[in-house]
Amino acid sequence: MRHETTTTRTRAGRLQHVTRVLLLILFVGQAAPGQVRAAEDTPDPYDELYDVLMVRHALNGVVYGGNEIAPMIFKFSAYPFDDKTYPRLSAALDALAPTKNQTYSPVQRAVLQRQLWALFDATTPSRFVSRRPHEARRNAVRQRIAALIRQLALTRAEIESLPDALHATAKAGKYATAFDLDKPTHPFLPPDIGQEKSAWVCYSRGSSPVNLHARDSRWRSAFFQFIRLPGGRDNTIQYIDGWNGQDVFPVGTQVALIEKAFLISDKGELVLSPMTLGLQLRAFRNVEQTAREAGTATQCVAEFISRPRDYIRGKTLMAAVSPTDIRLKTLRSDGGKQDVLELVRDPKKSVRPRLQQCANCHGGVGIKSLGDFVAPRGTLKTLKRRSQQEIVRATTRAKQEDRSWQLLRTTWGRLDP
Repeated sequence: MRHETTTTRTRAGRLQHVTRVLLLILFVGQAAPGQVRAAEDTPDPYDELYDVLMVRHALNGVVYGGNEIAPMIFKFSAYPFDDKTYPRLSAALDALAPTKNQTYSPVQRAVLQRQLWALFDATTPSRFVSRRPHEARRNAVRQRIAALIRQLALTRAEIESLPDALHATAKAGKYATAFDLDKPTHPFLPPDIGQEKSAWVCYSRGSSPVNLHARDSRWRSAFFQFIRLPGGRDNTIQYIDGWNGQDVFPVGTQVALIEKAFLISDKGELVLSPMTLGLQLRAFRNVEQTAREAGTATQCVAEFISRPRDYIRGKTLMAAVSPTDIRLKTLRSDGGKQDVLELVRDPKKSVRPRLQQCANCHGGVGIKSLGDFVAPRGTLKTLKRRSQQEIVRATTRAKQEDRSWQLLRTTWGRLDP
């Protein structure tokens, strides 16, 4: 009898143990996936801030800017200081602040620093303060932005080691290496563009190495202009050195504009990075008429841009702009003051495709299209060869003299312990 009782109790104990194990397994099996999903659903502070700065919605709900080279913050933008966005911006700045630099790759840090730099410059007091909304909010976040710019800063060596998207794209051989006069919007990418001692000769106005594009970017980028005549480097140099404002260059002449990004090092220095943000190319089909006079395109036009999200993922190839692509953060006749996303319900109906904008601004006859102002005012009175180093130095100097840089340096200095 005692033996049967003991055996029964033993069996009951074992049954209870098995039941507990099964319940535990069932609980873990149900809880673990939920825990994993929770971890996966936790937003990365980097992505949160990136989206606040870069992703915009038109009045009709269409999304713009998620993979553009810079935030679409115009001079008179309420964004991102408006009532809807500002709480998200403030929270995103606070969320990223404690994050250590080691969490993100050099490319991620470089990309986000560039975006924050544009945001900081949008907080700089200007002569448009009476027409610019939310000055109090701009002032309130300025120091936090400066702190993050510093937190994300790379060393000079890290900056100079960043991938060069233009070199990678040319090396990949994905695009035609020469223009086709019969296909004015077909993308082409010469493999030697921008290289020292190539047939592409760097030039600018004689009065200044810094052009309007650099000013429009508030000197956060260096812009290099190149010209190439069909006769090669020597012929191109002779043309520039002997230029008198009247000499017509031949059909087949090409011009290019390359934008490279400055970054701010951990020492607070302006350092030109290898990051190529954009490339614009024009090849002349007709040097004696405007497009209206000719009744057809007088130039072959191509443009390539870097895509930050792709760049972060290691996909460094630049993307060719198609004839129908709309880019809203562009150089415009109003100097980029008005925010089309806040004024127009459907921007696609009021903004020309990007490739048409290039041809429109530089649509003068032959040499009249070489200026960096809207034609015909863009006619150059003087033309001068420049080294790329000269343009970098001049752009650096222009940025250092700008109020935005002085304010950033002052704010940066206050962050020292």
